Amino acid sequence: MDSLFGTSVQLRFETIRSVDERDVDARAKHRLPKGLVPVHEAALTVCFKMGLFGAIPQSRCNWVAGALAQLCTLYVVSKDKRTVRPLTDEELRQGTFVEGGRRMTFADGHRPLGRIFVTRTALRGATATVVRLALSAEP
Repeated sequence: MDSLFGTSVQLRFETIRSVDERDVDARAKHRLPKGLVPVHEAALTVCFKMGLFGAIPQSRCNWVAGALAQLCTLYVVSKDKRTVRPLTDEELRQGTFVEGGRRMTFADGHRPLGRIFVTRTALRGATATVVRLALSAEP
């Protein structure tokens, strides 16, 4: 896509959307927390709050996703949206966000995780802290 910055692949900001709770079977082990936001969209939101626009590097979004993981509970939602579970401490210690926060990979060969979410409430609470951390870490 052509932009002011030349030809580049741009991460497109999608409207933040919640997982529709009506899709969740009443017999599910866990109820979906209300107001879940995909962590890659949450990372873009934080980047926008930092004043970053245009082609935002995936590495920046990966860093923001990792910072959110330190401050908030992140959830993995099953493909069928019937179950949700928080990321474990071990996953958080060993995992690395890739693809702008869309997936978490593991060096030990553990299957990569996708469909990672954060609640809107947690995102609102953590945004200012992540912005401060990011701005203080810049040269």
